[in-house]
Parts: sequence; structure tokens; C-alpha cells
Amino acid sequence: MLPEKAKPLVEPFIDRWNARAYEKDFWQMDTAIVFDEIIGDARSVLSESGIAFDDETLFNMFNIIVLS
Repeated sequence: MLPEKAKPLVEPFIDRWNARAYEKDFWQMDTAIVFDEIIGDARSVLSESGIAFDDETLFNMFNIIVLS
């Protein structure tokens, strides 16, 4: 689950990562690098919005991207 305040950020977060799905080199990247990029981006999005988060919230944001 995500904090209630984070839910409106999900769709724009998905949209910005969906654009990467069309890049050939994205699919050739090491999984750990992609994980770090998505987690780092989620951390930035949540921080900029003033939303408190923990590792579970970051992992849930990662899963939202991977499962989209």
C-alpha cells in the first residue's frame, strides 16, 4: 500500500517510466541498475511532494512500474 497522499503521484510516475519501455538500451541494462534508478526516482518524487516514505513505500513504487 502507498500512503494516501502518494496515490495521486502514481499515474504521472508510471507515465514517465513507460517512456523508457521503448528504449532498446533500457532492456539491456542490469536489473540492479534499473532497480536503483526507479527507487531513486521514487524517493525524489515523494520527497519533492513532502510525503514521508519508508523502504516498503519505495518498493511498492518500484513494483508499480515493473508491473505496469
